[in-house]
Amino acid sequence: MALAATSLMLVVLPACGESREAVATSVVTEWVIENTNVVADEVVQAVIGDVPIISGIAGDALAHQVRDNVRWDYVDPVCASGDRCEVIATASVSLEVDIPVVGEREYVASLPFAFTVDTEARAVVQWAVRLLDASVEERRE
Repeated sequence: MALAATSLMLVVLPACGESREAVATSVVTEWVIENTNVVADEVVQAVIGDVPIISGIAGDALAHQVRDNVRWDYVDPVCASGDRCEVIATASVSLEVDIPVVGEREYVASLPFAFTVDTEARAVVQWAVRLLDASVEERRE
């Protein structure tokens, strides 16, 4: 009787780390959560700049609405050589404002933020609001 020889080879592939794009998106998401007050202030300033009549209304009330209702949309990161990636994240929110004499109004604000992320350090190294791409519109029903 002949015995067949068998062998089992175990191949262990190196674990793949996160892609630079995934790291960049994660870092920006964490930054947004940790800096909600900064985001809220920027959105409120954009709304006030676009709708001057509400500048006298308490900014705190508007900032509170932003913190409670902001929604984020992320564009796929663009990573150049090295450890830097660029991420565009847009904050969108509906704000209800009671304007004296005019009455209640609702505004929809969309404010893109540009982030530069160092993926090796896992940190946002620069950010800016892209005001030219921002929009504030009155919602009419």
